[in-house]
Amino acid sequence: EMTSPLINFTNGTPLNNTYSSNRTQSIQVNVTELNPDKIVLIVNGSVVNSTSYQAGLVNFTYIFAEGINNFSVRANDTYGNVNSTETRIVNIDLTPPRFNVVRNNVPVNTNINLSVNVTDNFNVSVVTASVTMPNGTATNCTLSLTNSLYNCSSIVLSVVGDYVVNYTSNDSVNNVNSTADWFEVTDLYAWNTTMLNYDGSALSNQNVSFYKPGTSTVLLSNLTSSSGLLSLSANKRLYDVKIVTSTHVLTIKNVNLT
Repeated sequence: EMTSPLINFTNGTPLNNTYSSNRTQSIQVNVTELNPDKIVLIVNGSVVNSTSYQAGLVNFTYIFAEGINNFSVRANDTYGNVNSTETRIVNIDLTPPRFNVVRNNVPVNTNINLSVNVTDNFNVSVVTASVTMPNGTATNCTLSLTNSLYNCSSIVLSVVGDYVVNYTSNDSVNNVNSTADWFEVTDLYAWNTTMLNYDGSALSNQNVSFYKPGTSTVLLSNLTSSSGLLSLSANKRLYDVKIVTSTHVLTIKNVNLT
């Protein structure tokens, strides 16, 4: 006999360049052959399963590794004639998208400026953001990709203070991930005060830091001058203030600079 087996993939086998979050895949072929012998499944260039077969449907179940995998099926008959399917690729993606947020503070009554770098092993499908304002009002936006960053600039912000952002992204096989960040909407003005000792002498070279309330995040910081003057471009908001002298640390919470 000089005729090679006829072998073709059937329905249910991953199509070429399939993306999936399921590592376990069924690979099924139909073989036409009068003198069947061996049939093998080849994954990434290596034989991973070899078995005897009968003409008709032959099914393999294989657990693929995460990443890009190629596979084919080869059959031979008892006379040494060999034939193979085409090689297909299946992309296994178990990893959700990853975030690297660029925090952009903006002046009041200007457009929001959300920027985030979202990466995935294969394809990012969509990136959205839920923005909660200082007054508790929430709004949503869908970010668009520009110069490797996902951006949203369609919302005008009219309330001064801290905004919380929850970013969510899913990839082409619906792996989902979220992350939270914040940014500040500012209404800045020149804030000046003079720090004096009990005897009226200047408190010079004192480190004064303004924190986001209840956190260790420094929003403003400066040293007093030789005359005790502290000058800052402050936002009209609440701060925790920490004053560090040579012998003491003074913390004042929820200082209102509105």
